Order: sequence, then C-alpha cells, then structure tokens
Amino acid sequence: MRKFIFKTDHHLWGEKNYLKNIFWLYFIPVNLLIYFAIQIKDIQLTVGELGVTHVMRSFVFLTALYYIQDIFLKKRNSQQLDGFLTAVQVIICIRCLFSIGKYYMGYGHVIRGYNLGLDTVADVLRLGQENDFADYFILLFIISFTRFLLPANKGAMMQGFNVLAIIAASYISILSGRRYLWVEYLLSAGTILFFYYRFKKTDIYHKRAVLACSIIFIILSAILISGPENLKDNYYLGRLSTIVSIVDPAYESKYGSQEGHVDEIKDGWLNVSKHWLLGVSPFGRGLLERTKATWQHDVFVHNAYLNVWLVFGLMGFILFLALYYKSLQLGYVLLFKMNSQMGLILLTYMIAQLAKNIVWSTAIVRINETLIYILLISIALRTRVLLQFSEAQNESSGH
Repeated sequence: MRKFIFKTDHHLWGEKNYLKNIFWLYFIPVNLLIYFAIQIKDIQLTVGELGVTHVMRSFVFLTALYYIQDIFLKKRNSQQLDGFLTAVQVIICIRCLFSIGKYYMGYGHVIRGYNLGLDTVADVLRLGQENDFADYFILLFIISFTRFLLPANKGAMMQGFNVLAIIAASYISILSGRRYLWVEYLLSAGTILFFYYRFKKTDIYHKRAVLACSIIFIILSAILISGPENLKDNYYLGRLSTIVSIVDPAYESKYGSQEGHVDEIKDGWLNVSKHWLLGVSPFGRGLLERTKATWQHDVFVHNAYLNVWLVFGLMGFILFLALYYKSLQLGYVLLFKMNSQMGLILLTYMIAQLAKNIVWSTAIVRINETLIYILLISIALRTRVLLQFSEAQNESSGH
C-alpha cells in the first residue's frame, strides 16, 4: 500500500503533470523557435529588447509553477487547500471593496479623452479597470458563487461572506464598463447554474439557487436600467448592445463600437495566414500588415488565439489550446467523477476565459492572468491527488 501511494502521488503531482509539461515546452522549444524566426525573418532588435523578454517571462512562470506545486502545495491536505482558497477569496474581496471605495471617493480609473460619440469627448471615471485585476474579480465571483451553492463549510458566517463577495464582484464587474467582463460574468453565472442543476438534480425552486439568481438579477436590473439618460441612451445598455455589433453593425452605439476590434481581428487573421508556422515573434511588429487597424503599432490583434499564434508560432498556439483542453478535462473529472466543488470552479473559469480570448489577451501573453492559471490549476491537480489517495485508502480498508 505504501508503494502504491508513492507511485500515485509522484505520477500525478510530480514532474509529469500536464501543466509542467506545457510550460517546459514554452520555455525551451518555443523560445528557440522565436529566435529562429528572428533570424530567418531578419527582425531587427532594439538595444532595449535584446530578445530575452519572453525567455525571462517563461522562466518566471516555471519558477512560480515549481514553487507552488513542489513546495507550497505539495504536503497540503484537503482542509488546508480549502483554507488557502478561502484566503485567496478574502484577499480578492478586500481588493474588490477597495476599488469600489476608491470609485465613490472619486479616485477610480479615469480614461482621458474617451469618445462618447457624436463628436463628444470627455474624461470618464470607471470602476474596476485597474490593469489586469479584471480576471481576479471574475475569479472571486466564480469561487464565491460555487461555494454558495456547493458549500464545503456550511457555517452562517462563511455563507454570509460568500453573499458579500458575490455582490461586490457583481457590482464591480458590471460597473467596469468592460464588455468582455460582462460576458465573462454572465457566462460564469450561467455555467455554474447549469452544472449545478445537472449535477445536483435538485428542484429548480431550491431556495439557495433562487436567492443567488435573485441577487444577480437585482444587481443587473438596477445598474442597467437606472441612470440619468433615457433607457434608449443608457450608457450601460449602449455599451452592452455593441457586443452584438460584431455580427450586426446596426447595434453600434455612441457609447462604443466593436468596429475597431473586428478590424484588428481581421488584420490578425491576415497576418497569421502569411506567418502560420513561426509567427512573427514578440518583436516582429514591423512584419505585420495593417490594412484596417492602422492605429495599432504592436503585435496585438484583440484576439488571444491569433495573438498567441503570431507571437509564438504554430507550436505555441497548439500548446495554448492544450492548456485549455487539459484543464477542462481536469475540471470535468473533479466535478462529475470526484464530486469536488474545485471542478466546477476550474471548469467555469476556463469556459469564461475561452470566451474572453475572442477579444482580449489572457494566459501566456500576460503575466497576471498566467499566474492565476498556474495557481488555480495547481490547486485542482493537488485536489485530484488527495481524492485519489482517499479512494485508494477506502478500497484498501474495504478489502
């Protein structure tokens, strides 16, 4: 039995788990291909670049990954993992409340010279648009909503905190003015409820689910319908309608249009079709052909899939897709085969991020988002090891 436990833990938690394999492949072969692309495409590096930016970034990711998995989480039991996830939840919630407080004191995120349409330009104060924190706020909502519906700790204080975190994350997500954040928020809520009802097979009038839906509905209704303008010219409804303008220009609004995003994505596909094997590297902005989005001067095309393909080439793009496929697979196993709330958290976050990738950069390209992935997936991997160990013990004691 002792030998079996060691083999199980080593195989699933040691050097062979998929997350380490993916990041090692980014660190060595993908970075070598980047240098190869720089040479054969005759890309001129500036003195400040030297071509080491993404090598250092890959090294940071690997260091964080090994520290989290092989030092910080390696000997944690289920109760400690649950406590750590609670600590993450509390920290993000405090940060969320801090942003809300700043906003109401007049110190929110100010966009200078924001185009309001009809030749109107003004400075706009928005809530929650603080660099890369959007994904933390969505993660807070996902953890809190999941724990509210599938509580491991059924204490009144913890459930009260979950409700507070749901309200805070909902409020900041909607008032952010970020359309991709709205889509992530609604998609996360829908995904959690869908899997919750399928998994729990409970009556649709279950009081906890009804309360959660009511909270979300009240927040959405109050924010979207209220405002000094008429409903037709409401800022939030105007921003929301422009999401549909990706496929139908009739939904464009004076509060923001998707036309620029679509142009960047079209330019991205044009360049991917020309550099499909090696991409243009992180330093090949001079190789990009801009037929529509002429205002953009970097290797950025408002679509994570195309962006990763251009920066890291075909191999990097395949690894990017493998990261999501394996993570969705892990979440499914944890939820439906091991009855773990961590599976629903991971599944929902990955689904929301897959949608965000359509219009924004996420993992691999951006450091903050990538560190969230590493932490969340590592906790899920450790959870799987502990649950398999528990099942093995139960089978052994049964014999």
